[in-house]
Amino acid sequence: TMQKLWLLALVLVGTALAARPRPRAWTEGNYKPLLRTSEGAIDDEYIVVLKKEASDSELHHIEDELRARNDDQDLPTFEASVKAEYTELMKGVAARMSHDAVDFIRQFDSVEFVEHDRVVKAVGSQPNAWWGLDRLDQTSLPLDNKFDYARDGEGVWVYVIDTGIWLNHQDFGGRAHHGFSVFNDDQQPSSNDCQGHGTHCAGTVAGATWGVAKRANLVAVRVLGCSGSGTGAGVIAGMEWAAKDVRDNNRWPAVFSMSLGGGYSRAENEAVNRIIDTGIPFAVAAGNENSDACQTSPASAEKAITVASSDVSDRRSSFSNWGSCIDIFAPGTAIKSTWIGAGNDRTNTISGTSMATPHVAGVMAVYLEHLKATNPDAFSPINITKVPTTIESWLRCSAALGRITDPRQSINRLLQLKTNPETAVCEAVTCPNDCSNHGTCNTLTATCSCSCGWSGFDCSTPITMPHLESCSGTVEEGDTNTGTHYVGNPSKELVYSFSIVAPSSVTISTCSEKTNFDTFLRLFSDCGLQNQVASNDDDCSRWNRHSTITVNLQPGTHYLVVEGYQNLHGRFGLTINVATQAACPVPANPIPGTLQFTQSSKTVHEGDGSVAVQVERLHGSNGAVTVTLDTISGTATENADFMPLHTSIVFGPGEVTKSVQVVILQDTLVEGAEVFSLNLSSPTGGASLGARGTMALTITDDDALATQPSSTSPATSAAPATSAAGCTSNNDCNGGTCSSGVCSCPCGKFGTRCQGPGNYEVTTIDLCSTVDLPGSLGPIGSRSAKVYKFALAASTDVSISLCSSRTDYDSVLYLYQACPLTINGAYIGGALRSNDDGPTCVVDSAPYEPSRIPVDGLTTLST
Repeated sequence: TMQKLWLLALVLVGTALAARPRPRAWTEGNYKPLLRTSEGAIDDEYIVVLKKEASDSELHHIEDELRARNDDQDLPTFEASVKAEYTELMKGVAARMSHDAVDFIRQFDSVEFVEHDRVVKAVGSQPNAWWGLDRLDQTSLPLDNKFDYARDGEGVWVYVIDTGIWLNHQDFGGRAHHGFSVFNDDQQPSSNDCQGHGTHCAGTVAGATWGVAKRANLVAVRVLGCSGSGTGAGVIAGMEWAAKDVRDNNRWPAVFSMSLGGGYSRAENEAVNRIIDTGIPFAVAAGNENSDACQTSPASAEKAITVASSDVSDRRSSFSNWGSCIDIFAPGTAIKSTWIGAGNDRTNTISGTSMATPHVAGVMAVYLEHLKATNPDAFSPINITKVPTTIESWLRCSAALGRITDPRQSINRLLQLKTNPETAVCEAVTCPNDCSNHGTCNTLTATCSCSCGWSGFDCSTPITMPHLESCSGTVEEGDTNTGTHYVGNPSKELVYSFSIVAPSSVTISTCSEKTNFDTFLRLFSDCGLQNQVASNDDDCSRWNRHSTITVNLQPGTHYLVVEGYQNLHGRFGLTINVATQAACPVPANPIPGTLQFTQSSKTVHEGDGSVAVQVERLHGSNGAVTVTLDTISGTATENADFMPLHTSIVFGPGEVTKSVQVVILQDTLVEGAEVFSLNLSSPTGGASLGARGTMALTITDDDALATQPSSTSPATSAAPATSAAGCTSNNDCNGGTCSSGVCSCPCGKFGTRCQGPGNYEVTTIDLCSTVDLPGSLGPIGSRSAKVYKFALAASTDVSISLCSSRTDYDSVLYLYQACPLTINGAYIGGALRSNDDGPTCVVDSAPYEPSRIPVDGLTTLST
């Protein structure tokens, strides 16, 4: 066999972001969550929310990158237009984006999450008769046909975030002010109401005839159009403006009222919560779908006062949403109030949780006036953030308890207006069914905290909860058709528990080919499934309807719910990966497992340079085990056809597969297919060998494809036949060699006579004498790159770096064990190592992070 030379091809290429430079603080492949609303998603419309610590410059950098790439003719599938910028409540943007743009923006380090925008609507209506305010000043029925009040909300500013307000209505007496509109239509002023819903709500808050707080100021914030609908992005823009207006114009005290809703939105909920954190109480409608309010927004915002609707007989309105997110009931069926139209004196009678919410906002305004009169220091900068908690406490303690028929898993608390809310005493209340003797009752909120293994509003539903080994690395297969509905979406669910013993980042995922439906994950800190830590709907790059949660967890047991989007159900594959091995608990009876190759045979081409083989650990849950791997010559022999290998493979706790690289050597001999084998032996740690303890590797010889000379009689022997495009000598092969009329091309050259197209130059370097190698990129296919090759005579560690003051661009390195046969405009496959941005490069004059490959894996290679 001829002496063989192993070549390492080193390829320097430009960044994969086409002609544009890499943006700052952008990590390829580190995708932030993409959240999908439960209903009403708007195609190609998204809300991007940055982390709380993100700066204005980071926000503007993202906007600039989106605009620049949108205008780049070399990126035809990248489309992005920024519609709104958020800086007051959160850092973020609303934008119309293509899929490429969404994937791009999800990789910015400063992004917290990206959410699909959705349609939001004014919460419904139906005609009937007025009864409203009379119910607020008496604990029990029957009504006495009068409304008594001691204060009227004077000096308080109420921001009605809705369809706008008919500002000239007589019942407002000049107290309704133009504020803001997200629409550029023909309304004059732009916040004027052309639908009626916002005017009706404003009249219930502060109308002289129909209102609770009859002298409060109103500000029109128009986020819903003439049809009564809008977008989540528009709602956030309206809240952003209103919060800034309160601050800039010193409009304290203030209260926000928002009678609208749609599918669940984390972005909208966070905006509401951040407004409340500034010191502004916020009332929101529960929704009119007769379903769990926790599945909608803003009703599910943690810090908002979420309002359900009752009727004149103190029944829960048939349309009203319900559940643990409800804070209070208020009159909402057949409410008469102000309306839009000529004459400026019109009224209308409609129903909905939209009508209940302004009753609560009006009471809030009256209580804010009382607080300002009795404790003006409450609105000082040091105390202002406590105001919403004070108002919530007064609402809760003033409410009439136990009056609502069919509260449907909601707190049974009916809105009341007290003359002096400070004197109201919160009555102790009983919980449903005494929590079924499977939980404890919070007598202030009338809600149950369920004991471990029980769920439901009255803790009557047992939870089946198998425990998973968090570090096993195996895929848990399940089928929600066999489950029960406990929490969240109306689908059936399966619940699992798992534990960690030290703080760690944990990734939980249904991203698997075993998953055949649209999944939803919820993570809880308690076994009663009441304290949700995290959730995710869609966040898989390959299966975009599967789910992933990555969260930092503290030591202890955690509880995972696997369910479907809405009512969907099916089979799933579930994995739990713990980032910190020290967090993995040691099971009482560790199973060392069975070790074997993942396949019994494999074929590799001689020119591939190397082949990866995998060893797997079956049925092993914990504990370290090892196994020895040896190569054994057959028709293929060591040091001639492959590099010999004798190595120990170590499986740590939870590790289930290991990969080993076998170097294949190349020659020019015609040898046909040759075979050698890999053998596993000497397992330790109690592990055993499986059925595939030996693996056969077949090397196919590309040289065998060369055409052999044809045989003739000695008298008529002729020269080898060649085609016009073939070769007769090495001179025909552009640096290659001619054999039997066929050119064997050197690295970087292709074609019948090694003339291309696609040829590139390969520069041979002496690795041990070259200290600093200047170079510049040249064309290779549709990329710009430069290729070097070097040889090793013995095993060693190698470090390759572009950390140099001469490097003036954002570089990428690829390292190969054989000459790259193709280089195209997308990727260069088969690299042994690659690196984009080296973390240890510090070069003052380099504008980007150059690349660095510390190669410590070449110690197994001997040439």
